[in-house]
Amino acid sequence: MILEQLDIRGLSRRRLLGAVLMCAGAAATACGGRARSSGDPPAVANGRRFLVLSADDLVTLAAFAEAVLPAPGLGPSYVETDILRRLDEEMFFVEAAVRADLDAALSLLEWYPLVSGHVHRFSHLKATGRTALIERMLSSRFDIPRAIANSLRFMVHFLHYAHPATWAMTDFDGPFSRLAPQLSEQRLRYLELTKAVS
Repeated sequence: MILEQLDIRGLSRRRLLGAVLMCAGAAATACGGRARSSGDPPAVANGRRFLVLSADDLVTLAAFAEAVLPAPGLGPSYVETDILRRLDEEMFFVEAAVRADLDAALSLLEWYPLVSGHVHRFSHLKATGRTALIERMLSSRFDIPRAIANSLRFMVHFLHYAHPATWAMTDFDGPFSRLAPQLSEQRLRYLELTKAVS
């Protein structure tokens, strides 16, 4: 149980209220969440359909990627490395429980600023505010904010630096074999289902 892990001795009233609100947000997310049901229309961004991520998920992920990746001009952006589509593709192949975990993490990230002294949701903060908030989450004494920030940062960095557009900036000259990648049947199916929208 999450509440059993919290040591509330020595917490100020404000921090205790924040912890209670965060737990309430986690419960609301677990009960309702932002997950798109199969009857909802697919999210569309940059002319592409998304099969798993909702429009809200895309906004939160884009804001997070901008905050943790190198500043513009120092390397390719999250758009150039196709992070949102690649994450949607990976989530398409995993079980529902993993999708639910990602959805809960994104919901908590989006609303976390409200319990940490901000008046805006995560995606509505300025870039400097988002970066500062992520740093606070990474150094939080609570497990949940640390786990969310670390997990999302790892996923974004992995997908970003695995893209060929970033290889020159990291002095990686590509796979040793020099063979073109072969797409699996599953990946080909995903591409077929997410054809460009006119």
